[in-house]
Amino acid sequence: MEDKATPNGLYTEKQIEYVDSIKNEDLKSHLLHQVRLRDIMEEDRDAFEKESNHKNSVEHAIKIVQNALRTDEGYRIGWQANIAMAFKDEYSRNRLKYKTKQDIHNIANTAADDFLNILCSDGSKEN
Repeated sequence: MEDKATPNGLYTEKQIEYVDSIKNEDLKSHLLHQVRLRDIMEEDRDAFEKESNHKNSVEHAIKIVQNALRTDEGYRIGWQANIAMAFKDEYSRNRLKYKTKQDIHNIANTAADDFLNILCSDGSKEN
């Protein structure tokens, strides 16, 4: 059975027909090899794009953070300290001597918002 090129990847039907029509077997074999390499490169590029799109997703980023929080004690302590300090700082800013449950609830929500603002900041002085 004769080895034929397949119309995949970057090649058109006309280009494939041309390769199939070549009589010189060495040249034909070389061109078939090139066609297959281009097809493999195209498949790899498609797979890479899918993987890149996945890696840039929020869900993937969250999984990376979750894994780091589970496996890296120093990283976890850093997050814990920043969350705790956001609450402590906001609690200290509240001048009420006696705080009700509602006061503490409000303080916790403001502290959480402060923490998220710090987390999302780009490190500039404005943030």
